[in-house]
Amino acid sequence: MDQQANGLLLAMYHNELQLGAGGKLYEIDRNTRVPPPQGRFMHDVHLRMKPELSIEIDLSYGFSTVFSWPPCKPAAPAITSPSILSKRATGTVSG
Repeated sequence: MDQQANGLLLAMYHNELQLGAGGKLYEIDRNTRVPPPQGRFMHDVHLRMKPELSIEIDLSYGFSTVFSWPPCKPAAPAITSPSILSKRATGTVSG
């Protein structure tokens, strides 16, 4: 997995406060996140299909967006989401 996406996910799974609307920091509700195996599945599907365009309607914190984004990177070099982090983590998200 892409190092930048991995850092974003680790920060989210480790319940680091996330920058949201109005520049305010918010806690992530542990009950609404995408389980790592499901996220890896989405990531792998994007890797296999190599879509030219992938649109996600982000209804929560952006976990699925971050899992799906790296395989689309040349076409979509950035994530546009309210789930921008104030800090970056390092390590690996496994599932």
